[in-house]
Amino acid sequence: MTTIAYCMKRRQVAIDSRVTAGNEIVSDNAEKAIFQEGLIVFFAGTVSHVHEVIKALQTGRHKVRCSLDLSGLVWNGAALYEFDVEDGEIDWHEVIDKHGAIGSGAAYALAALDSGATPCQAIREAKRRDAMTGGKVKLHRLRAAE
Repeated sequence: MTTIAYCMKRRQVAIDSRVTAGNEIVSDNAEKAIFQEGLIVFFAGTVSHVHEVIKALQTGRHKVRCSLDLSGLVWNGAALYEFDVEDGEIDWHEVIDKHGAIGSGAAYALAALDSGATPCQAIREAKRRDAMTGGKVKLHRLRAAE
């Protein structure tokens, strides 16, 4: 899994770089932000599923294979959306919260954000407590579309 933290006031999203398979750490240096056709997709879940979900989001579809396991955030240059795939259905909605977190270490990251931490600090806090969160912390600034 992974942990993603965001702060709309700062226009920042931070994400860790750990990839796991069950309880085994596969990599601590994965890129979990994909830039594609004006979108930035930050994802937590099975890496091999991300492109199918991106294609569905781009075409407005809400159905994918039932076996997909993925959640995350999408920035389109104007708004941030949260998505979750469950039983082949993509549920996505615009983020209206000032800050938030998703993924395996979300509770730890959200507690840190609520206490005034930046998204990077929140991910570091999640790394200390959640075995599925680790590796490098990568910060992305949400810029308006040109």
